[in-house]
Amino acid sequence: MIAMPVPPKRLKEEVDDTVDHHAFQLRSWPALAEVDTRWRGSFGYLTAIVEKEGEDVRIPLCRIEYLGDDNAWGFAMYLSATAA
Repeated sequence: MIAMPVPPKRLKEEVDDTVDHHAFQLRSWPALAEVDTRWRGSFGYLTAIVEKEGEDVRIPLCRIEYLGDDNAWGFAMYLSATAA
């Protein structure tokens, strides 16, 4: 079994900073409070946190996959129609 590459902490922090920068630079989603990135192995799961009626609501956005190179990533959109 081949081990999946895990991004180093430096790269995870860089990804988090880049996502936050773009999310708040564009401000095309006014209710957006934060974009949270959770890491599990080689995968990063991006979730939008929006304020709705005084409550924080988490909306899954996508999954990124580290492929062993800082510039090589896999990407998959979250499709709410497939959630059970």
